[in-house]
Amino acid sequence: MPLCSIVLTNYNGLKNGNLPRFLNRIWEACKSNKLCDELILVDDGSSDESCDFIRSGFPDIKLISLITNRGFAIAANAGFAACRNPYAALISNDMVPASDWLNFLMPQFSDPEIFAVSARLIYENGNPQSYRRAVKMKWGRLKRYHTSSQPTDEDAKGKQFHHFGDAWSLLDVNKFHKMGGFDPLFLPFFSEDEDLFYRAWKNGWKVCYEPRSKVIHCHEFSTIYRATSDKGREQIYRGHQFLYTWKNLDDPIFRAQHFISIAIRFLISWCYDTNFYHALKYAWSKKQLMQNSRLNRPNNIFSDKVIMRKMLTVINLH
Repeated sequence: MPLCSIVLTNYNGLKNGNLPRFLNRIWEACKSNKLCDELILVDDGSSDESCDFIRSGFPDIKLISLITNRGFAIAANAGFAACRNPYAALISNDMVPASDWLNFLMPQFSDPEIFAVSARLIYENGNPQSYRRAVKMKWGRLKRYHTSSQPTDEDAKGKQFHHFGDAWSLLDVNKFHKMGGFDPLFLPFFSEDEDLFYRAWKNGWKVCYEPRSKVIHCHEFSTIYRATSDKGREQIYRGHQFLYTWKNLDDPIFRAQHFISIAIRFLISWCYDTNFYHALKYAWSKKQLMQNSRLNRPNNIFSDKVIMRKMLTVINLH
């Protein structure tokens, strides 16, 4: 069976305590699994001593140090570009994979149509934090949904569960590069994973969910949530949701529904949701970048309607 790499992104992980708190556990999970022979850490222009900490304490980790803070998409792309293996798992510095997580993800790639397999994200106490996901049109925009029926570990044996995808996934590196990786349109963060997995579906590839593979996510230590305000994160997320829809939606009826919904929201949001205007203005400021990304997309195999039908037929949505 081929081996895989782990790509880990970091920004000021020494200053915020994530590297001392989690890196040794991540490294041990990598070393203890025979399917992994490479851990790549991409430091995204940290202003602390993260790189010195890694060089002195973890000399066997492949360190890529970006000169300036470029954002998640560029940091992750740099890590994938350095992979020596055909598959790579992506995690952040506030996650700890179980020692056997790759044992459940790797066999899925016996299907040549698989692009990515997502693990189940859990809290430290073992309770689930993420679920199987799907995407559908609602109120004129692409929206990601948790599913109402969650497969158990026993259900997962020998089965393939279609899924919309998460950033904490094992990916086919060659397919990742064919799609151009994460799109810098979504810098500094949010929605780059949704964009990637929607493009994968449109390319005719599968994304699956493997609940037996588990990754602990200590959400309270997230770099993004500790370094940004609630209002700032909301504006970026909602703005990127506009861009994600504008870039990927091709069906003329769906696009008409989307722009009609924007017009309605534009007229009524002044009385209860002024953040809508800030998010729309933010997205509009990236309009040219979005158009360039849209023009550079590969030819699609599946239409938007086909993807929606696939999501609705294989997953029982709320």
